[in-house]
Amino acid sequence: MIFGLPGSAKPHTGLIAWIHGKLGLDQQLESALVYCSRLGPPHVPWLEPDVNDRMQELKAEGIDGVIVVPPGFVSDHMEVKYDLDTEAAQTAARLDMAYLRADSVGTDPSFVAGLVDAALERSAQYRARALNRQR
Repeated sequence: MIFGLPGSAKPHTGLIAWIHGKLGLDQQLESALVYCSRLGPPHVPWLEPDVNDRMQELKAEGIDGVIVVPPGFVSDHMEVKYDLDTEAAQTAARLDMAYLRADSVGTDPSFVAGLVDAALERSAQYRARALNRQR
């Protein structure tokens, strides 16, 4: 199960293809794009399908475990900790399903180095534009 934002089907399929390649599997992994939140102000409905509802459907289909990957979140903030680590984990336990949530990138050195590189590149672009305007 992959969590994402509306219109994020391409990152979802790209992630599954990457995982498939890294694992060297003979079969394509089955996956579903599901949500654990809403996008926008409180009057906007929650995004669907909901992770807990989908787990119930999977259990009814005979699936006995899920791996949850939240690529839309770069850190384990309260939404991830509560919606996934608490609520979804409790749903899985109630359904007697194995449940594993992949870590978010958080402070992974490669991720942080990429952020630093992007910031330095953007800063250099800004400085170059500022110098050009002064001329």
